[in-house]
Amino acid sequence: MCSYPIETVRGRYGGGVKVADWYHPHKNVLSQEQQTVLIQLLDKADKPQQRVLREMLAAFGSPVARNQTAKESMHQ
Repeated sequence: MCSYPIETVRGRYGGGVKVADWYHPHKNVLSQEQQTVLIQLLDKADKPQQRVLREMLAAFGSPVARNQTAKESMHQ
């Protein structure tokens, strides 16, 4: 089973295989609004919930959200 969408391409030396141009596996998947809500929920969450929310933001959020949650965790 293929984990990435691949395409075959013609080339000067017979061609090859590449990952489809439209596929971005490391692109952030949370919208800015979703990230804001998760960050707001951090204040109301208990410690285990905060850990999960931070993991979600780290895995699927923007670098700005990751930095913001990292700064907040240092102050707690």
